[in-house]
Amino acid sequence: MGSVVTGQYGGMQLFGVLVDAAQVGSADFRARVGAEVSFGLSLYCHSRVVAGPDTGQPPGLVGLVVPAVRDSFYGGWVLTAGDVPFHVTEPSTSAEVAFIAEVRERIGLTRVGVEGTLSVADGHIVDEVQDRWDLDMNRTWLVNRIVRITRGGHRYEIPEIEFDPTGSDYLIDIEGPRS
Repeated sequence: MGSVVTGQYGGMQLFGVLVDAAQVGSADFRARVGAEVSFGLSLYCHSRVVAGPDTGQPPGLVGLVVPAVRDSFYGGWVLTAGDVPFHVTEPSTSAEVAFIAEVRERIGLTRVGVEGTLSVADGHIVDEVQDRWDLDMNRTWLVNRIVRITRGGHRYEIPEIEFDPTGSDYLIDIEGPRS
Protein backbone atom coordinates (compact mmCIF):
# COMPACT_ATOMS: atom_id res chain seq x y z
CA MET A 1 0.00 0.00 0.00
CA GLY A 2 1.25 3.47 -0.76
CA SER A 3 0.14 5.59 2.14
CA VAL A 4 -2.93 6.91 3.87
CA VAL A 5 -3.15 10.31 5.52
CA THR A 6 -5.95 12.40 6.92
CA GLY A 7 -7.03 15.04 4.44
CA GLN A 8 -7.41 18.71 5.13
CA TYR A 9 -11.21 18.46 5.43
CA GLY A 10 -11.26 15.42 7.72
CA GLY A 11 -11.35 12.95 4.83
CA MET A 12 -8.57 10.68 3.62
CA GLN A 13 -5.85 10.93 1.07
CA LEU A 14 -5.01 7.54 -0.43
CA PHE A 15 -1.93 7.17 -2.59
CA GLY A 16 -1.25 4.42 -5.14
CA VAL A 17 -4.73 2.87 -5.34
CA LEU A 18 -4.57 0.14 -8.00
CA VAL A 19 -6.98 0.19 -10.94
CA ASP A 20 -6.71 -3.17 -12.72
CA ALA A 21 -6.60 -3.26 -16.54
CA ALA A 22 -9.76 -5.42 -16.57
CA GLN A 23 -11.69 -2.69 -14.75
CA VAL A 24 -10.73 -0.22 -17.46
CA GLY A 25 -11.33 -2.65 -20.33
CA SER A 26 -14.48 -4.53 -19.36
CA ALA A 27 -15.97 -2.56 -16.46
CA ASP A 28 -15.50 0.82 -18.14
CA PHE A 29 -13.74 2.48 -15.19
CA ARG A 30 -12.79 6.03 -16.16
CA ALA A 31 -11.17 8.86 -14.19
CA ARG A 32 -9.64 12.27 -14.81
CA VAL A 33 -7.29 14.33 -12.64
CA GLY A 34 -9.29 17.05 -10.88
CA ALA A 35 -12.62 15.23 -11.35
CA GLU A 36 -14.72 13.22 -8.94
CA VAL A 37 -15.50 9.53 -9.41
CA SER A 38 -17.49 7.05 -7.28
CA PHE A 39 -16.32 3.54 -6.40
CA GLY A 40 -15.67 1.13 -3.52
CA LEU A 41 -12.26 0.09 -2.20
CA SER A 42 -10.67 -3.31 -1.60
CA LEU A 43 -7.61 -4.05 0.49
CA TYR A 44 -5.39 -7.11 0.01
CA CYS A 45 -3.95 -7.69 3.47
CA HIS A 46 -0.21 -8.29 3.81
CA SER A 47 -0.30 -7.98 7.61
CA ARG A 48 -2.71 -6.95 10.35
CA VAL A 49 -2.49 -6.12 14.04
CA VAL A 50 -5.44 -6.22 16.42
CA ALA A 51 -5.21 -3.12 18.59
CA GLY A 52 -5.31 -3.62 22.30
CA PRO A 53 -4.37 -1.74 25.45
CA ASP A 54 -0.72 -2.85 25.12
CA THR A 55 -0.24 -2.51 21.35
CA GLY A 56 -0.23 1.26 20.90
CA GLN A 57 -1.12 2.63 17.47
CA PRO A 58 -1.24 -0.23 14.95
CA PRO A 59 0.46 0.23 11.56
CA GLY A 60 -1.27 0.89 8.25
CA LEU A 61 -4.91 1.67 7.71
CA VAL A 62 -6.61 1.64 11.12
CA GLY A 63 -10.31 1.00 11.56
CA LEU A 64 -13.03 -1.18 13.01
CA VAL A 65 -14.00 -4.66 11.81
CA VAL A 66 -17.66 -4.80 10.79
CA PRO A 67 -19.35 -8.12 11.59
CA ALA A 68 -21.14 -9.62 8.58
CA VAL A 69 -24.91 -9.93 8.66
CA ARG A 70 -24.54 -13.14 6.59
CA ASP A 71 -21.48 -15.17 5.51
CA SER A 72 -19.92 -13.96 2.28
CA PHE A 73 -19.66 -16.15 -0.81
CA TYR A 74 -16.41 -14.36 -1.75
CA GLY A 75 -14.89 -14.49 1.74
CA GLY A 76 -13.04 -11.59 3.23
CA TRP A 77 -14.10 -9.14 5.90
CA VAL A 78 -14.91 -5.44 6.11
CA LEU A 79 -12.90 -2.74 7.83
CA THR A 80 -14.31 0.77 8.24
CA ALA A 81 -11.91 3.66 8.64
CA GLY A 82 -13.83 6.86 9.23
CA ASP A 83 -16.94 6.48 7.11
CA VAL A 84 -15.19 4.39 4.44
CA PRO A 85 -15.69 0.62 4.22
CA PHE A 86 -12.89 -1.51 2.75
CA HIS A 87 -13.42 -5.14 1.69
CA VAL A 88 -10.33 -6.98 2.98
CA THR A 89 -9.00 -10.27 1.66
CA GLU A 90 -5.98 -12.21 2.89
CA PRO A 91 -3.45 -14.47 1.16
CA SER A 92 -4.47 -17.46 3.28
CA THR A 93 -8.06 -18.63 3.57
CA SER A 94 -7.27 -20.43 6.84
CA ALA A 95 -5.80 -17.26 8.39
CA GLU A 96 -8.84 -15.28 7.21
CA VAL A 97 -11.28 -17.82 8.68
CA ALA A 98 -9.37 -17.88 11.99
CA PHE A 99 -9.38 -14.07 12.17
CA ILE A 100 -13.12 -13.86 11.45
CA ALA A 101 -13.76 -16.48 14.16
CA GLU A 102 -11.61 -14.47 16.61
CA VAL A 103 -13.56 -11.29 15.84
CA ARG A 104 -16.90 -13.09 16.36
CA GLU A 105 -15.78 -14.20 19.84
CA ARG A 106 -14.94 -10.67 20.97
CA ILE A 107 -17.41 -8.47 22.74
CA GLY A 108 -17.76 -5.07 21.11
CA LEU A 109 -15.94 -3.74 18.08
CA THR A 110 -12.44 -4.86 17.10
CA ARG A 111 -9.93 -2.17 16.12
CA VAL A 112 -7.33 -3.34 13.60
CA GLY A 113 -4.40 -1.90 11.65
CA VAL A 114 -3.97 -3.39 8.18
CA GLU A 115 -1.08 -3.04 5.75
CA GLY A 116 -1.63 -4.15 2.18
CA THR A 117 -2.48 -3.20 -1.38
CA LEU A 118 -5.41 -0.85 -1.96
CA SER A 119 -7.44 -1.21 -5.14
CA VAL A 120 -10.72 -0.19 -6.70
CA ALA A 121 -13.26 -2.88 -5.75
CA ASP A 122 -14.85 -4.96 -8.48
CA GLY A 123 -18.61 -4.52 -8.92
CA HIS A 124 -19.42 -8.01 -7.61
CA ILE A 125 -17.54 -7.21 -4.38
CA VAL A 126 -19.45 -3.94 -3.96
CA ASP A 127 -22.71 -5.90 -4.42
CA GLU A 128 -21.58 -8.62 -1.99
CA VAL A 129 -20.72 -6.11 0.75
CA GLN A 130 -24.12 -4.46 0.26
CA ASP A 131 -25.83 -7.84 0.58
CA ARG A 132 -23.75 -9.47 3.36
CA TRP A 133 -22.76 -6.46 5.46
CA ASP A 134 -25.62 -4.14 4.56
CA LEU A 135 -23.09 -1.43 3.63
CA ASP A 136 -22.80 0.73 0.55
CA MET A 137 -19.09 0.76 -0.36
CA ASN A 138 -19.34 3.43 -3.03
CA ARG A 139 -17.91 6.80 -2.08
CA THR A 140 -17.12 9.81 -4.22
CA TRP A 141 -13.41 10.62 -4.46
CA LEU A 142 -11.45 13.47 -6.00
CA VAL A 143 -8.70 12.17 -8.28
CA ASN A 144 -5.42 14.03 -7.68
CA ARG A 145 -3.01 11.96 -9.78
CA ILE A 146 -3.03 9.08 -12.29
CA VAL A 147 -0.04 6.91 -13.20
CA ARG A 148 -0.21 4.40 -16.05
CA ILE A 149 1.84 1.21 -15.63
CA THR A 150 2.78 -0.41 -18.93
CA ARG A 151 3.23 -4.14 -19.35
CA GLY A 152 6.97 -3.48 -19.32
CA GLY A 153 6.67 -1.89 -15.88
CA HIS A 154 7.24 1.70 -17.00
CA ARG A 155 5.24 4.36 -15.18
CA TYR A 156 3.89 7.50 -16.80
CA GLU A 157 1.85 10.23 -15.17
CA ILE A 158 -1.22 10.92 -17.35
CA PRO A 159 -4.25 13.22 -17.06
CA GLU A 160 -6.99 10.66 -17.66
CA ILE A 161 -7.89 6.95 -17.64
CA GLU A 162 -9.53 6.04 -20.92
CA PHE A 163 -10.00 2.74 -22.73
CA ASP A 164 -6.57 1.21 -23.25
CA PRO A 165 -6.24 -1.76 -25.63
CA THR A 166 -2.73 -2.54 -24.31
CA GLY A 167 -4.11 -3.67 -20.94
CA SER A 168 -2.27 -1.28 -18.66
CA ASP A 169 -2.87 -1.06 -14.93
CA TYR A 170 -3.08 2.33 -13.21
CA LEU A 171 -2.34 3.84 -9.83
CA ILE A 172 -4.47 6.73 -8.64
CA ASP A 173 -4.07 9.15 -5.76
CA ILE A 174 -7.45 10.15 -4.36
CA GLU A 175 -8.92 12.40 -1.69
CA GLY A 176 -12.29 12.16 -0.02
CA PRO A 177 -14.79 10.92 0.41
CA ARG A 178 -16.79 13.83 -0.89
CA SER A 179 -20.31 14.49 0.34
